[in-house]
Amino acid sequence: MTFTMYDTLLQLPIFQGISRSDLTIILDKVKLEFLKYEAGEKIVSQGERCDALYFLLNGEMIAQTLSSASAFTFSEYLPAPYVIEPSSLFGLHNNFACSYVASSEVNLLKINKWYIYSELSKYDIFRINYLNIISTR
Repeated sequence: MTFTMYDTLLQLPIFQGISRSDLTIILDKVKLEFLKYEAGEKIVSQGERCDALYFLLNGEMIAQTLSSASAFTFSEYLPAPYVIEPSSLFGLHNNFACSYVASSEVNLLKINKWYIYSELSKYDIFRINYLNIISTR
């Protein structure tokens, strides 16, 4: 069975419940960036401004958090599917709390904050999914 881009996107928690027709409309208006990283490549850095949602589509990455005194680093392995710090996109602190490094070859989907605010937020199901994701973290 072959999965299309639609099937892959509809499996992401943020798009669950959105119809194929609504997804087609979204894809016409929203610029989606597909990124590929090799093992060992840094995806985002701790303290960097969060201006987009990043979805890990496949592969595995490591979240690394440096302590405030730089005495130690906490590392966590994260398999796909995963959304990188959705709570950092809006709110009081708009910087990434961790650095993310690919531990295998990974593919990510990046959606700019402006598109989320201007287009995706028009869909109730998207807003509910987004709130569910940040509430469970």
